[in-house]
Amino acid sequence: MYQTYQPKTVMITGATSGFGTAIAQRFAAIGCSLILHGRNKEKLEALSADLPDVPKHLLLADLSEPKQIDDGVGAI
Repeated sequence: MYQTYQPKTVMITGATSGFGTAIAQRFAAIGCSLILHGRNKEKLEALSADLPDVPKHLLLADLSEPKQIDDGVGAI
């Protein structure tokens, strides 16, 4: 017997293109809250607009920069 695990909140790095966008759409479809990460503000905002019925936070940061990570996570 298989058990299904459905997370409540998912953080997706690289959410603004390719696999990241597809993963965001999939988790949104099953009702998860999302933390969407990307380095391009316009793309993050466009993705957010495409997922209107889902609770979400946008994390605009370069993950190679610790200060940006601290500031972005602190804002959530």
